[in-house]
Amino acid sequence: TIPPPTNLIIEANSVTSVILTWEYNQTGHEGFKIDRKINQGEWVVEFANVNAGQTTFTDDGVDLVSNDYFYRVYSFVNIFQSIKIENYISLDIGTIIEGGIVFYFDGNGGGLVCAESDQSTNAEWGCYGTTIGGTGTAIGTGAANTAAIVAGCGEAGIAARICNDLVLNNHDDWFLPSKYELNLMYQNLELAGIGGFAAAYYWSSSEYSSGFAWLQYFYYGLQYYSYKFSYPYRVRAVRAF
Repeated sequence: TIPPPTNLIIEANSVTSVILTWEYNQTGHEGFKIDRKINQGEWVVEFANVNAGQTTFTDDGVDLVSNDYFYRVYSFVNIFQSIKIENYISLDIGTIIEGGIVFYFDGNGGGLVCAESDQSTNAEWGCYGTTIGGTGTAIGTGAANTAAIVAGCGEAGIAARICNDLVLNNHDDWFLPSKYELNLMYQNLELAGIGGFAAAYYWSSSEYSSGFAWLQYFYYGLQYYSYKFSYPYRVRAVRAF
């Protein structure tokens, strides 16, 4: 009897790459074989082969946004093989990947993640009395909003600049979420107890007027507009993948 490997763990490196790790303390085997299945399709038998001294395998050919992936790992000697151990990976809301916590899928292979903690607890929106203009409220407008605010407001330490200048988890393309991107964070993460948000106000990148900008209260989930300067609020950065 060939002893099987144990403790198969599958983790995402990105939306296109996963790494499998397992444990094996036996000798006398030739290596490991890996089967793979996508969703409820057929198993691809011997999808990969791994040397005897290796207990990891990286699959760089996945699309986690669109599919679930199932893997079986087993040791072998000649034509004989051990019992197969199985596990799977599914990308869901709340998964930590691409530098943050997934809170939205766009239906086209991408989505949005937010940072795992707040970038500020006391930031102004900035440039009270100045109309930045052109900021949107819709999903997908946060990055352009942030760029417009940074270009049109030279004040240091404002919410948009904090996100724009952020380098976190090897990513430097963070931005301040738009009004409805911010609401997705509340609906999909905070209401599920994910993300560690405070029961406080968070800035969006959506301008209301020269003196006001949109924010969201993460205790009740209501959205308001507030003075850009007089009430410093929290900041949580977002990036697209």
